[in-house]
Amino acid sequence: MVLAEFDQVLIDRLAISGWKVVQGRVTTLRLWLQLWDAQTGRLLWESAGEATVASELLRPERTVPLHGIARKLWLRMIREGLLDRRSQ
Repeated sequence: MVLAEFDQVLIDRLAISGWKVVQGRVTTLRLWLQLWDAQTGRLLWESAGEATVASELLRPERTVPLHGIARKLWLRMIREGLLDRRSQ
């Protein structure tokens, strides 16, 4: 797995008289996966995927951790790209 891109942006969602009351974070993650045959050195499968998640920074429990985003994206890429093709 290769990290193709990682980007985070903080957005002021509510500001009153210059005070930032509510901030949000937008995270974009792009991954690139390859599956190689260790004996022959042949590329068997590859996939690229992207996920963008927005969360409020007001409550820590509502913030989506980076490893959670990566795990869901990685599983989706494998399920849709590799497993679905094999079942067809």
